[in-house]
Amino acid sequence: MSVYPLGLSGSNGSGYAAVDEVLNPILLNGKTDCLCQPVKIVIQRTQMSQIMINKDSAFFRRRKNGYFERIEGTPEPVSVSVMRRIGFSEADVMGIAWHGRFPVFFEEASAELGRKCGLSYKDFYDTNIRAPIVQFHVDYYRSLMLDEKFAVTASLVWNDGARLNTEYSVIKNDGTISATGYTVQMLTDGSTGEVLIASPELLERCRKKWKAGELI
Repeated sequence: MSVYPLGLSGSNGSGYAAVDEVLNPILLNGKTDCLCQPVKIVIQRTQMSQIMINKDSAFFRRRKNGYFERIEGTPEPVSVSVMRRIGFSEADVMGIAWHGRFPVFFEEASAELGRKCGLSYKDFYDTNIRAPIVQFHVDYYRSLMLDEKFAVTASLVWNDGARLNTEYSVIKNDGTISATGYTVQMLTDGSTGEVLIASPELLERCRKKWKAGELI
């Protein structure tokens, strides 16, 4: 597979990343799947090749408007931000943060969000409920460099089911977007592993405070 410099650390730590690894499901022939239409791609096949994307496309709109549909009449997402700095062990030989660290960044913000909402790991453990991730997605835009400061924001988006829909953004110190993404967690019985159909009391307490404006 051809690779192009995208300002991201590739899976081989070279600073290059396969196009479909970063912009999946965008295809090199200019076609896309249903998630990203319409997207225009122009590739200059030189050593300094870059991908140019139509900023009016759904690919860019979704990072502005969020990944999950907002339900009319429900509260705004609850958000928590944490500040980070790229450490030596998180960068490759060129000083670029490895893209595989971003799930860890998301998790750190998600853990703080859980504490704020009364949905921490300990809260789940104490009530014999588990919240496994069933979907994880990340879009990369700009690289992070060694020793660079950045903020990670996790936002819990309202839904009426026994699940947690969380959106993430990684913002560089200059205010530009490094990455966005989302996770979906289904709530399960800690003893049987069965997916819960009705929302447990733990989640309902969170929603009650959420509606009352105590979490914003």
